[in-house]
Amino acid sequence: MVAYGSKPHLIVGLIVGKVDFMFGRNPEMWLLVILVVVILFGAKRLPDSARSLGRSLRIFKSEMKELNKDQKKSEEGDTSAKS
Repeated sequence: MVAYGSKPHLIVGLIVGKVDFMFGRNPEMWLLVILVVVILFGAKRLPDSARSLGRSLRIFKSEMKELNKDQKKSEEGDTSAKS
């Protein structure tokens, strides 16, 4: 049973798998999201925010590489100790 005001084509699209959601292929939604971000944070703060986000990602990436190196060294040490 479908209630008044619901969208049956959306329900059918969900079942079939043919619905593009907010971050799908709809460029108007992306423009709307960008506009809201600019309005909320202001044009002056966006470059600083992007710069700090880039630094954070760079630090995270280097820490992950270090963790992988340490893990490989410990695995190599374990295999040589067993031999």
